[in-house]
Amino acid sequence: MIVWTLNRVPVRRCYHVAASIFGRNTGQLLAGARAVCIGSIRGGDAWAIFMTNTIIHVGLHKTASTYLQKQIFVQSKQRTLLTRPYTQYNKAFNQLLFADDTLYCKNNLQEELKKIGAERLLLSDEAFSGCPIPLHYVNRSLIAHRLADLFPNAEIVLFLRDQRDFCTSHYSSYVKMPYGLNSFEEFMHVPDESYEYEDSKDNRPPASLNSLYYNINDYCQSLDGLLYTRIIALYERLFPKCHVFLFEDMVGQPEETTKRLGAICGEDFEYRPAKENISLSSRDLLKIRRRNLVNRIGGKVFKGTLRALYKFYPDLRTEDIKTMSAQIIGDYFSKDNEVLKAKLEFIDWSRHNGKYV
Repeated sequence: MIVWTLNRVPVRRCYHVAASIFGRNTGQLLAGARAVCIGSIRGGDAWAIFMTNTIIHVGLHKTASTYLQKQIFVQSKQRTLLTRPYTQYNKAFNQLLFADDTLYCKNNLQEELKKIGAERLLLSDEAFSGCPIPLHYVNRSLIAHRLADLFPNAEIVLFLRDQRDFCTSHYSSYVKMPYGLNSFEEFMHVPDESYEYEDSKDNRPPASLNSLYYNINDYCQSLDGLLYTRIIALYERLFPKCHVFLFEDMVGQPEETTKRLGAICGEDFEYRPAKENISLSSRDLLKIRRRNLVNRIGGKVFKGTLRALYKFYPDLRTEDIKTMSAQIIGDYFSKDNEVLKAKLEFIDWSRHNGKYV
């Protein structure tokens, strides 16, 4: 009867039910929860009581996620770390990230986690915050809801970065890919036109792809995916806690930031100086774009000849990416960032003059 009752109760109430049955003493509660889970691991969502202290690092992208995964989180002694490439190439996790509800199966991921057999998890993957290119983060909230369903009592770790710097860094990563052909202006997607009913009625075609709020026809960065107060609100609505960090503090005050991370995870993390995914200069980015274009046009047959001829082309103007980022973005995020600063009062914003404007 106890098992039946817990299996009929939503996961978020399992603790309250267990507490009413076994008492509120911590030792009794955990022992009782363990007994119930072992006896009913195949039924309902009672298995989630195991996951009483899960930490989920969701990125964002371009906020030192690779550094955290390779240098900080690997120090964990109290938790089992689940991170890339496992969290992207494992079928159950890949479905969590990208499958729609006709293909995603919660039970598959539960079974995968049971095989691991860990009670205290530390999950880290910037893909948990959605796919920026070319999906414009359309799967962000879907992933968040699925994670909340699996780990209702998990705590979120979220890193933010000044949006202009975020975009320049993201562009650098994009150009490093074989499909990185777009200029920075083409990479930045700002929907600044509208297609109305009257346009359709009069058979007027859309002026450009900027009429699309989501332009998945090209590789570009959606600015609205970087409205940080909305991202925080999503995680605060679904999880008990959302711990917000700034990338700039990880760079400028690494020991202090690492200590705070350790406190949240119940670990004694030690800062380790290292650099991961270094951004390229504007000139290097231009060179790689040229190479990508050569590869796209010439293929394997003419690649060598085209590269040789390319050396004789007049040098093109090297884009100052940071300047262009400031010009294109302008004050796009100013209102949202004002709310962000007021909300995150614990952050010393005086350290970040000229950022988050």
